[in-house]
Amino acid sequence: MNQTHTTRGASSGKYKLSKSKYVGDVFYTPSSTLGIPHGHNGIYVKKDRIVESIPKTGVRNIAYNGRNVEKNTVMQDVKVSQKKCTAAANWANSQVGEKYSKNFATNRKTGKYGAKNCSKLIWSAYILKADIDIDKDKGAGVYPKDIRDSNYTHTYKTIK
Repeated sequence: MNQTHTTRGASSGKYKLSKSKYVGDVFYTPSSTLGIPHGHNGIYVKKDRIVESIPKTGVRNIAYNGRNVEKNTVMQDVKVSQKKCTAAANWANSQVGEKYSKNFATNRKTGKYGAKNCSKLIWSAYILKADIDIDKDKGAGVYPKDIRDSNYTHTYKTIK
């Protein structure tokens, strides 16, 4: 499938993700839709596998090096126990096959199961399995940058 980064988090960047330090780490890559920047993120379910939600495909599990990303992509660990990070990653992986949701505006207010976009997938995993809210501003919608900028996430690598 030939996609571009301008279509809601797809895989067109010039760079490849690296293996993660830990299971449960997350990544953020710049992305935009119709010229509106919003970013895209996913979660590492193994050090060499990620789970993410993208349009047309929904929630999928792929090898880390199968994901093209943009310059200034960040890889982050989450400030909670490894046991909780692993539980969040396992939950996200259990969602593979779910449909993609285009609802960003109020995605915090809809159920945590069923269709989800990239940020809702990760937010739901951490709120359900690690008991932390990794949405920085806690507005009606959780966006990829909200996870990137959360007090719970720490950048350990920037891809340039």
